[in-house]
Parts: sequence; structure tokens; C-alpha cells
Amino acid sequence: MEKEPLLSKQEFVVVIEWINTRWNNNTWSNNANVKRYYDDFKNFAPDTIWEAVNDLYDKGLKFAPTPSEVKSHCVRVSQSHAGEYERRLRQDIKGELPEGAKEGNRVGLERYLDGMGYESFWQAVYETGHKRYVNGTPDKNDGELYKQPWEEAKEWFLEGKKNSKFLTGIVGTEKE
Repeated sequence: MEKEPLLSKQEFVVVIEWINTRWNNNTWSNNANVKRYYDDFKNFAPDTIWEAVNDLYDKGLKFAPTPSEVKSHCVRVSQSHAGEYERRLRQDIKGELPEGAKEGNRVGLERYLDGMGYESFWQAVYETGHKRYVNGTPDKNDGELYKQPWEEAKEWFLEGKKNSKFLTGIVGTEKE
């Protein structure tokens, strides 16, 4: 099942018109190209795209950015906001959290983990530590703990967390 686009075609046309009024002689002005470009941008939130094109415009570029440059900048904007613009537009997480903070926290955390592609809270913890290790910025207590990729470390890492009371009130226990 394909996700419903976050960006409407009408909104995309407005973005293209905005680009065309600020830069001339660009690939965005060809209608056939615009139809193809929409597929590249439809899964970005409008706020992500507007922030990206405004950032590129504020750089004072003499020539219009290419679609790939805009898409690349959209990815950076989305990542810098941890995908918040996109997540808040997903139909299944719109609205206020239900009453009952603990259950709301659990549901919110599950949605966050799912949105970021993690299977569990402990995978998110490990992947964050592994990123620090790979980037050469481990915490002072990390040592070599996060050296292996998740696929290799999953079994021994989860074994150490089995029956742990740390955060189980919020995240629950790891499913076997």
C-alpha cells in the first residue's frame, strides 16, 4: 500500500511558480519535467520543501538549484527536524495524545520508533550508541560497547537487557 502524498500537486505547483519567479532559465519551467519532479517530492511535507527552497534562495545562488539539489536539501531539512514536519502530517498520529500520560507515552514512543524504522526501544538505544562510535564521538562510558552493527550485536545486547526493570514501565519488555 502506497502512502498518501504529504504534498498536494497544487502546493507543488505553487513551489515551482515561486522558484520560477526568483530564478529564470531553469529546468523547473518545463511542464513535462514538473510532472516527473512531483513524484520525487510528494512524500516531503510542504514545510520541509518551503524551508529548503528558502534556504537555497537565501544563499544568493545566481542560478536555480537543480531538482536533485532541492531534494537533497529537503532531506537535510527533514533530518535536521528529525522528520517532525512529515510525522505531524501522517494521518495516524494527528491530534492530541489520549488522556493517561503513561499510555500516551507508550503510544507516542511506539509511533516514534516505528517512524524512525526501529523495531524496539533497545534497538534505538544501540543504534544511537553505534552512530556515536562510527562518528568517533562515543560517550566516556561507551568504550567498545557499540562497535558492532545492530544485526551482529542484537542477540547479546538484548540478552543483557532481559528482565531489566529499566524503563519497562514506559517501553514494555522486549518481545522474543
